[in-house]
Amino acid sequence: MRRFSQLLSIAALAALGALCPAADPAAGEFNRISGVPLFGETELWQEPPHALIRRLNVNCRGEKSGGGQMFAARVARDVFGCRVTEIRIFGAGGTVKRVEFIFINKGDGIPGKRRGVNVKNQMRHDRAEVEKLLRSGFGRPHRYAFGNGVLKRRRPVWTCGRHMLLLDYSDGEHMILRVLPPEALAPGRQGSEPDGNPDKAEDHSGRVKRLPNGDVFIDGVPMGTTI
Repeated sequence: MRRFSQLLSIAALAALGALCPAADPAAGEFNRISGVPLFGETELWQEPPHALIRRLNVNCRGEKSGGGQMFAARVARDVFGCRVTEIRIFGAGGTVKRVEFIFINKGDGIPGKRRGVNVKNQMRHDRAEVEKLLRSGFGRPHRYAFGNGVLKRRRPVWTCGRHMLLLDYSDGEHMILRVLPPEALAPGRQGSEPDGNPDKAEDHSGRVKRLPNGDVFIDGVPMGTTI
């Protein structure tokens, strides 16, 4: 009987380990070097957005976005040693689909102490620091090309288990770390934005948002990006 109980305990632990990505060195490494608990005991792409919101301990506002929802939280938190001003969590079908850490977005303004600094120099500094830590944890990145024509750009992507880490930036305009599922950057999606929305010949009129402070932007496109 004791032997049977021991076998059951071992089987239970094995099953738990298989379900728990915290045992995934890549997920644990991301949490460690970034300083934020992005990954928990459930795979991110199987987790409801509210579970991630609770773990990150942020106050989010929710709104519809591309057939799903976007939960955005204004923050002042260091991620990879650099100040993040906003965290966005995109969900659909009850699970997380994408996470964005926004370091600088010129269209939103530069809050707090950053108002008086040179945005371009600050972004270059932050980009170098974030890239250095990502390289230390996940090695050399590969390059992903998206956009079309003059908008086409190649950006570094690191693999973190079943998560792709894309560092998107436009000099002096925005810098965003996008956490995406592997299929979002599949070869067949080259020439498209990471969420699969074509960049060219797209009618953005239905995605125009107007904020109470007078800001106008296109949902899903970083402020400061030329369309």
